[in-house]
Amino acid sequence: MTDVVHYMIPFGFLGDLANVLFVRRQLEGIFAFRHKKVEEIFGVYSGN
Repeated sequence: MTDVVHYMIPFGFLGDLANVLFVRRQLEGIFAFRHKKVEEIFGVYSGN
């Protein structure tokens, strides 16, 4: 499973600051949670 996420935060410098402080961390948390749940449901991929 592969996800490609493209996003752009408006508001110039303030948006860049919000991205560094909040948004990127939230996105990483969302996908870490999803990764964990997918492994719980389907098991760990062995790379065959």
